Amino acid sequence: MNQTTALSSFVELKEQLEAQISRFNERRVTTGKWRNCLYVSQVLVSAITTVIIAANIHLGLSWLNIVATFGNVLATTLGVLLTRYMFHERLATYTQTSAKLQTLAGKIKLLECQHQDDPTAFPLDAATAGNLFDQMQMILSNANQEWTKMMKGNKPEQPKDAFSKNSNH
Repeated sequence: MNQTTALSSFVELKEQLEAQISRFNERRVTTGKWRNCLYVSQVLVSAITTVIIAANIHLGLSWLNIVATFGNVLATTLGVLLTRYMFHERLATYTQTSAKLQTLAGKIKLLECQHQDDPTAFPLDAATAGNLFDQMQMILSNANQEWTKMMKGNKPEQPKDAFSKNSNH
């Protein structure tokens, strides 16, 4: 009966781990698509704007100046979106977390194979399941800490009021 309890804890651990891997992979794919779309759009708009400006040097059409200005604003806005929403950093964090979770899943599969080979040397007990669960939680905790750092680093500074200790008044 104890072995059944231990095995059910491993089943639960593997289900949670697979759900987390799927979640991070989905986020990674979605973030990568957005990043690529915004980046390619920024490059194309910048290139087209440059061509319009170069062509307008010879043509001298005032409406092309307006189009070029609009293109410049759009390219800048796309760059700001890429920076503000930190697509590159988020993509790196999701990829790293997914890889760590997949490594843990591989470790569990190896442990199960080793248990089949030698159950005494490689027990699948509640303590082992708990240890592996703690490792998964540590990976998720580190991912959350990275997210928190990114969000803190991405907030605009709050203006200081006249009563602030650091105020120059």
